[in-house]
Amino acid sequence: VISVKNLPEDGRVQADNLFNVFGCYGNVIRIRIMAEQRSTALIEFMTPTGANLAIRYLNGGELHGKVLDIQPSQEIITLTEEEKRNADAAKDAAGEGEGTDE
Repeated sequence: VISVKNLPEDGRVQADNLFNVFGCYGNVIRIRIMAEQRSTALIEFMTPTGANLAIRYLNGGELHGKVLDIQPSQEIITLTEEEKRNADAAKDAAGEGEGTDE
């Protein structure tokens, strides 16, 4: 998980924008723009390599005129109950989580 600080707070940056930018460096699992501090987002990658590449290449870069501060985060992205239900439904639709007959 990485922390992205100094995002524009005017609503121009949405989770899908961040997904497109950060997804170039690895598989993004989840993005959470902080409700109480919209200038900060947490981005969870599937692997540490993706997170490290994003930090290496995007830290100090600009997004809508704001210089990004990107660092590893100790925060854990916790899912709301609705997000958990949606994730479980997506797994069921993909056939994941079912037993296999070997």
